[in-house]
Amino acid sequence: MAHRGEATVWTRSDGVRCVLLRYDDTRYQLKLVRVTGTIKADLFAGYSSAMDAARNWREELDVARGSSSVMSHPTADLTHRYSRRTKVGRSRRPA
Repeated sequence: MAHRGEATVWTRSDGVRCVLLRYDDTRYQLKLVRVTGTIKADLFAGYSSAMDAARNWREELDVARGSSSVMSHPTADLTHRYSRRTKVGRSRRPA
């Protein structure tokens, strides 16, 4: 659930969200959260620094997961959509 002034930067299919909040007049807080709580949080000197960090955090998670490092739309997990395609008529069952 979003709090007042909170903006979701990106969301992953596993439930991890990157959230941006204005901390004070000059700083922004960036958090990685999931239903069970906060994974990581940090303060940044400006909006562009926070957005750069959000992109880096996403790339780090994608590399750890072994998926594409394409940044998704702020409210949709496009990486999940494009990485799950299979050919028609092929089963996902192990051989």
